[in-house]
Amino acid sequence: MQYVNHEYYHVILEPTPTPDTEVNEPEARETVESEENKEKYYVPTRFPNEELSKEAMRKYIADPCNTTLVIKHPKVAQKSYGRERRLICPPPIISLEGEGWKLKQKEIHDRADYKDGDEEIFAFIGIDSDYQQLYFGKNDFSVARTLSVTETEKRSCGSTAKRDFTLNLKMFFGNGESLGNFESLPMSVIAKPSKKRKTLRTKYLRAEGEKILASSEKWGSFYIYVVPYDQAESEEFKAEEGIIHYGNTVKLVCTETSMALPLAIIGRVDGTQALLDEDDPVSELQKCCFRFRDNPMHYLAVQGEKIVQHVAVPVLGDHRRHIIPENCVLTIISTHQEKYTFCDTSSAADFSLPHPVIQKVLLDASRGNACLDLLGKNFSSTLKVWFGDCEAKTIIQSDTNIIAMVPDRKLVQPDLSPEMAKEKLDVPISLVRFDGVIFPYEEFHFTYCPETDETSGAPVVDNPSPKRAKIDENPTLDTENNPLAAIQPSSPTKTDT
Repeated sequence: MQYVNHEYYHVILEPTPTPDTEVNEPEARETVESEENKEKYYVPTRFPNEELSKEAMRKYIADPCNTTLVIKHPKVAQKSYGRERRLICPPPIISLEGEGWKLKQKEIHDRADYKDGDEEIFAFIGIDSDYQQLYFGKNDFSVARTLSVTETEKRSCGSTAKRDFTLNLKMFFGNGESLGNFESLPMSVIAKPSKKRKTLRTKYLRAEGEKILASSEKWGSFYIYVVPYDQAESEEFKAEEGIIHYGNTVKLVCTETSMALPLAIIGRVDGTQALLDEDDPVSELQKCCFRFRDNPMHYLAVQGEKIVQHVAVPVLGDHRRHIIPENCVLTIISTHQEKYTFCDTSSAADFSLPHPVIQKVLLDASRGNACLDLLGKNFSSTLKVWFGDCEAKTIIQSDTNIIAMVPDRKLVQPDLSPEMAKEKLDVPISLVRFDGVIFPYEEFHFTYCPETDETSGAPVVDNPSPKRAKIDENPTLDTENNPLAAIQPSSPTKTDT
């Protein structure tokens, strides 16, 4: 497997693009037939239930109270042999984010017919029909530590050498109210011999606040950038294009907090020795180490929950090898993250319906009337696209594609004056379902350009380049990237800091 340096990565520690869709004339596409399931996606002129009012949308935009569910998991799962049971590693993590969870729990608790435990969140995760219960307690996350791919599940994934499957998640409150069904991004089953098994000693690299530490509870996500060897150590750096090879100078940056480790050289490991002259591409599930560039004998190591520097010993008579302990050895694995965000604005919400997810937005202004091409999953005729507090004409192409006509700026900004027209206007993009549930797209806002003598204020999409040169900014996650996870066991071996 090869990894492009500017993509985002997950780094953990263990033993052992969708093509652009051509936009046809929207006026002629009020109904579109799906060849796969022969279902007609009809766009109703009115929602069957009460529509979301402009005032309700304005209130949401001013103070969004979102409910967010994040499913983090590896991209691959190792194949089990015979009676051996190989757990999915790193273990999938389900995280609850946003204030929506607490507000919903409080609303249930304050009901007249409330019973003890009604507001508790229950979840079951599994593959096919084999589900296991997750426990949140007072935490905002739960770890599925005992998931594995069984022989039955492997057969159901297909007969090809590399089989794909998804994790399925069912969530509901203690009173029986459903929070919906969710699925992860695809995972693949691979055949890879394993000399060690995941144990309770497994440590995962992650950032917390302004610290990077090792944890047995959660694993973190990191970008790995290839930088020039003579790059100065600073918050700003120049990232190089290309494939990550052993011997490259790299920068590890947390995707959530932007905390970074010092510049390091990624190296390959053979037993208890670091190989200094290897230059092969970094591959899946290979052992590696990180040697700090400005201290060539110092290696990244784990000591309890601390990340420390271990001073290596050169191999006698061989300057191309260093002796390092087990707690300096990492394993590389790629990971995925799927995120569901919504806001319930009414009591009529039907969470038995699939949660739509926007994965990519394209702008098409080639036909005179600008429109957005939304790509994602779980789209249906019950959805409308909103620009700020303005509902747009929406055409459901399929369950993975929606086309939305860009409304005139005066509809989005009724009090538009000549002076205001000279300034750009950013508006959020959202999907709104017939039952009043809002599904925001948080990756970027839609931008109306300022009017000048040469332009009439044509809209553009404010979509910054994914390439990032500063570590003090939160990077945008891209589901098409190849994340990495480095896994390492904690070791009682004494290390020097």
